[in-house]
Amino acid sequence: MSKKSKKTKVKKQVSSKKSIPAKSKNFDLGIDSKYIAWGALGVILLMAIIIRSNFLDISFERDEGTYSYMGQLLLDGKVPYKDFYTMKLPGIYYAYAFLIAIFGASVKGLHIGFLLVNMTSIFMLYLLGKRLFGQLGGIATAAAFGLMSLAPGLSGFTCQSEHLVAFFLIAGALLVSTALEKQKAWWFILAGVVMCLTFSIKQNGVFFILFGGLYIVLHHLLSGNIKEQIKPIIRNGLLYSAGVFGLYGLLCAIMAMQGAFSDFWYFTFEYPRAYSSAIPWDVGIGFLKTNLGKVSDGYMPFWIMAILGLLLVFLAKNEKKTTVFVVLLAVLCFLSVWPGMRFYGHYWLHFLPGWALAVGGAFYGLQKLAERLNISSSLATVALSGILAVLCVANIAGNSKYYFNPDHTSVLRDVYGFNPFPEAREVGEYIRKNTQEGDQIAVMGSEPQIHFYADRRAPSRHCYYSHLVSGSEKHAQWQQELINDVTQARPKYIVFLNHKISWLSQTGAEKGIFTWAEQFLRDNYVLDGVVDMVQRGDIRYAWGTDALSYRPAQNKANPNDNIIRVYKLR
Repeated sequence: MSKKSKKTKVKKQVSSKKSIPAKSKNFDLGIDSKYIAWGALGVILLMAIIIRSNFLDISFERDEGTYSYMGQLLLDGKVPYKDFYTMKLPGIYYAYAFLIAIFGASVKGLHIGFLLVNMTSIFMLYLLGKRLFGQLGGIATAAAFGLMSLAPGLSGFTCQSEHLVAFFLIAGALLVSTALEKQKAWWFILAGVVMCLTFSIKQNGVFFILFGGLYIVLHHLLSGNIKEQIKPIIRNGLLYSAGVFGLYGLLCAIMAMQGAFSDFWYFTFEYPRAYSSAIPWDVGIGFLKTNLGKVSDGYMPFWIMAILGLLLVFLAKNEKKTTVFVVLLAVLCFLSVWPGMRFYGHYWLHFLPGWALAVGGAFYGLQKLAERLNISSSLATVALSGILAVLCVANIAGNSKYYFNPDHTSVLRDVYGFNPFPEAREVGEYIRKNTQEGDQIAVMGSEPQIHFYADRRAPSRHCYYSHLVSGSEKHAQWQQELINDVTQARPKYIVFLNHKISWLSQTGAEKGIFTWAEQFLRDNYVLDGVVDMVQRGDIRYAWGTDALSYRPAQNKANPNDNIIRVYKLR
């Protein structure tokens, strides 16, 4: 073998072993810097634990209540899409079932589980940020995510499924980087599996699967001679794809074996297509403008740093892979909140990993700028560490009431308006005390969290009633199915929510369910509870015989609006 060919071979081997993005060695924190970094990370984690501990008993909103209840059903042995359903893939039910099995079927138990999910996400982001930017960049990334993921505008205090999407995205991004460093087959397969987990929780995860695949290709294209990279691109791309499609194929096989594949396909692909295309472009852009203001409120300095970071990472001319990694992830995280064009606050939770890395990129870019200006590395690091500390302290001080002394009802009202979330818990606990294990209840309205609070199951797979009045081509069929299930089961309690948001009845939808419910309740049930949501700060409860004589408050446009009635079987 010639000396030239030997040199070429050695060069290729070295290139394949190189960490991508390269581990930063230029801007550590100085003497014993690893101890300073671990100490700073410990402070970040401790602060997040202290703040989140103040929300361990906050009531659920309807989405987290839905998935928690369905996690219970899965543990009962029920089959997704046959015995219960939403428009999400089955991974979401398995995830909540796992957390319930470990931490218990309670509000506090699930919040503890999600607290640990968040802590792990912060830790993994530190590792990823450190790999990309060095220790200061890793700390900045972790701090930004730790605080921004608490934002009320993002429903950061909740057990929303988007926390899980962010968790698997961060893990998947870390695994993609590790796979490209180690060049071992099983790392690429594992990266594909974990990225597919984001999709199994929520369909928006397809953007994160795309990130992993695109970055693997771009990494190789930036690694040297393009012709020499074709083989590793194909090899590693196929391994990554095997992980993605292997997990998805497994989920499909499980659904098929349980006899639920046709329903699974309908509810996770066919039905969501109509949902995602229902919002016109101009209306969606209006939602974006409104909700963008809400999600950034109180956290604008971090958003400014993230935007700055997306510009400054281009200063790292010798580390193009770092720039591509950060910018590509930020772009795809932003695109992940677009499907459906509703831009709800909690959708932005899986936007945060890319945005937090951009914050880390800002500090890294400023360090690079200092280097170009011949400013002492130590001086620049100390100054930037001070800036990061000021950002964090200012955020904590500005949100101190929300962080350390939150009024749970006020928080829910501020974030979700006049939705009946605190009231649903009162209703659920009342039913739990007045029923026995094995009794069934029906909740007519989209508040499945009442089933979770009461620990009582529904007689039908339909427990999210807005689907029944959605205008779907099957909604009339679903109404009749629900009517048959409830008529046959005659549940011990029926809760009827006269609340527009809880039903979201669409124009043109069949209204037969309301006519049937009125007659069925009159013939078979007696009023046993009333919750009258008069206005914020004025919620009136009447139980038992008091409910029979209660008259709705008259200081509303329609006295019967925003009333929850609880009926007991005669």
